[in-house]
Amino acid sequence: MLGDTCKCTNYALLGSLELRDEIVKTLGDKSNSCIIYSHGAVCVGTDMDEAFRESTALEVTAQILTLIESTGENPVGICKENIKAMQYHVANKYGQVK
Repeated sequence: MLGDTCKCTNYALLGSLELRDEIVKTLGDKSNSCIIYSHGAVCVGTDMDEAFRESTALEVTAQILTLIESTGENPVGICKENIKAMQYHVANKYGQVK
């Protein structure tokens, strides 16, 4: 749902044009979310409902990551082929009206 890897921006002052540019650069053309270094997160969508769904997915993912790390373990990454398969599924099948 988050489009691509959720990356973190470089630090920039709150409200600055530099921060805006960092967010745009970090989102790129595929990601729907990014972490704003020392500020929080931003999620985008085609409308507010989609942006809210993206932010909910990011929050749940962050909670899962925190739970994994609290056990002393490291999360296992997902291979690129499986990421592409999930992206295709979300774009073309998940929640689609038949």
